[in-house]
Amino acid sequence: YEIMPSLVGSEMCIRDRIIKDQNKIEKPLLTHDSLDNLDQIFQIKIQNDELCTISYWEDGNISKYTGKILKKDEISNTFSFSDTNNNIYNLNNANVCSIT
Repeated sequence: YEIMPSLVGSEMCIRDRIIKDQNKIEKPLLTHDSLDNLDQIFQIKIQNDELCTISYWEDGNISKYTGKILKKDEISNTFSFSDTNNNIYNLNNANVCSIT
């Protein structure tokens, strides 16, 4: 029999973190025109209570949320969002990459 080396607890955590970090991406930088366009789409979606899909950057990953924008908080630069399963999220405006 040949004994194969295996990873133990802390070594597996380090390995998993390195693999996870390799998949992270930088936050996309948007031009002023793109930001203005996002703001216009945002206003239309909230005024018309329309379903939308938001691409959202957080911690090196982009997630997509589909649902409705509930309200915007200008002071904290955040907004609340309800997905199609009625889960409520409080998201930061600065991390929105696109709205469709």
